[in-house]
Amino acid sequence: MSFTVLPESATAPPAARRRYLWRSLICSVIVAISLIALLEAWVPPALRGLVFAILAAGVLAGAYEFARLILALDEMQQRIHTSALAVAGGGVTSVATLWGLGAMMFEVPVPDAVFAGPAFILAYYAALIFVARHYT
Repeated sequence: MSFTVLPESATAPPAARRRYLWRSLICSVIVAISLIALLEAWVPPALRGLVFAILAAGVLAGAYEFARLILALDEMQQRIHTSALAVAGGGVTSVATLWGLGAMMFEVPVPDAVFAGPAFILAYYAALIFVARHYT
């Protein structure tokens, strides 16, 4: 198995891969800059809502580009990616629920919900590796 920066696009047609690479890079830069600007308080309080809207638009645009990439794949690759998404979603939801129950019962510290997104992305990539092996 070879290393690729964006494993979700490795089997996409070349035009879809190029489109996804550039558009997801632009979305990532928008999200990163607006998030850093908000967290580091670079933005005046009057403009925080606007910068947050830009952040949200970047996240939603990235999700849209991901969906377009999946739709550009053939049926087998769509099945692999959909299965990986299901495994990742179920895994992250199960861990978060069990962690929340443990926190209620045993006073374990709970991470903020904002970490569910990055946890899901990491779980998706891990699941993608294992699900793809099942089909090859």
